[in-house]
Amino acid sequence: MKKIEVKRGDSATFDITFTDDDDVVIDLTDSTVFFTVKRKVTDTDAEAVISEESSVFEAPLTGVAIISLAPADTAELEGVYSYDVQLKDNDGNISSSDKGKFVILKDVTIRTT
Repeated sequence: MKKIEVKRGDSATFDITFTDDDDVVIDLTDSTVFFTVKRKVTDTDAEAVISEESSVFEAPLTGVAIISLAPADTAELEGVYSYDVQLKDNDGNISSSDKGKFVILKDVTIRTT
């Protein structure tokens, strides 16, 4: 289980590498990656506080997906949440990758202009 920390209202980018059970990278061509952050693991996907999805990858053969969050994604949030990342491959198979705590920290400066 991994912990991700971000400051409220900041841009954030995370690289997630998908590998199989033998640690061989998974080709992400024609795949979709889902990144979800919830208050409680038992919340529905509709109740997620952050929900990102990507089917475009800079280098799909490397197995690396880049998750990008805009400042607005965390601007109104603070505290400890749960997250996970799922992969839907080109055959429709679903597999989970990273999961853990997603911590949104208060920041001192809030203004941006």
